[in-house]
Amino acid sequence: MGTVAVKKVDEKLYRKLQALAALTGITMGEAVNNALDLWVKLTAGGVSLEKWATLEEEARRDNELYQREESRLLSEHRGEYVSIVDRKILGIFKKLDDAVRATSRTGGKHGIVTRIEEKRRKTVELGWSILEQFA
Repeated sequence: MGTVAVKKVDEKLYRKLQALAALTGITMGEAVNNALDLWVKLTAGGVSLEKWATLEEEARRDNELYQREESRLLSEHRGEYVSIVDRKILGIFKKLDDAVRATSRTGGKHGIVTRIEEKRRKTVELGWSILEQFA
């Protein structure tokens, strides 16, 4: 990768990006690449803010389901893979590839495939949501 200079960048927005990069432990280059990648995907894919909000809500609900079921999953299926789509546990799988294939076949916009194991959680308060940044 090379070095790129960009003119007329909003300094306040740039400082927010620096803060987020520092909080998440990534370099500014990684942060800018992630931001550009997201913008390209949203723009090229014709994704509207409403669709993004819907996807974010689906992700929140799927994650809540996993958190509610986590202790049971750990006791019964530790080391296996769970697939969650549309707020439902699609299945438990021995192999990651099988879980991913099953999740993909649903045609859903959002799904979770994760190994059932103790998760280290780290909460970082960013002070604003991604949707507020788009506004």
